[in-house]
Amino acid sequence: DTSSFDELWLFAVDTGDGLDAADCEGITRFRARGGGLLVTRDHMNLGSSVCALGGVGLAHQFHSVNLDPDASRQAIDDIQTSDILWPNYHSG
Repeated sequence: DTSSFDELWLFAVDTGDGLDAADCEGITRFRARGGGLLVTRDHMNLGSSVCALGGVGLAHQFHSVNLDPDASRQAIDDIQTSDILWPNYHSG
C-alpha cells in the first residue's frame, strides 16, 4: 500500500482462501490513500475471499457466502451449464 501505483486489479478465482487479513488490510490502506480498485470474480464461490474486503465485499454475492437476499435468485440460472450452480449468469 506504499507503492506508487494508482490502481489495483484483483482477479479473484479462489474458493474463499485467496486473501488473508494482511492482504485485506493492505488493500484497505491502498483505497484509503485514493487508490482505485477493480474486483472481478467468477461463478458459484470462485473469488469469495473478496467478501472480506471492507466496503467492497458486500457488493459480491456467492453460492454459499453473502447470498443474494432475493431467494428466487438462489437457483440454477444458466440451464446450458447446469453442472455449475448459481450464481452463474450466462453471458453468451
